[in-house]
Amino acid sequence: MHEAVEEVREPLRKVLGQRFRATHRSDIATVRARLPLKLRELETRYGIRFPVPRLQAPPPRAGPAAGASAVPSHPFASGTHPGGPNR
Repeated sequence: MHEAVEEVREPLRKVLGQRFRATHRSDIATVRARLPLKLRELETRYGIRFPVPRLQAPPPRAGPAAGASAVPSHPFASGTHPGGPNR
């Protein structure tokens, strides 16, 4: 039954999402333009760093080499994040 409900919901979600984006196009553009600047301002003011999610999944990794950690390193660990070094 759950699958049948989702089959009905998905097309509705798509239509409602498109309608929302069309109705709020101007507001969305404003937020997209201003939010990154505001985040940078707050990072500087408070000495904090907002993490930036990856937009694409990284390619699959082979198993760890002998003696290597199985835990991936943090994306900001190297200090080479596009937004600048760690603070």
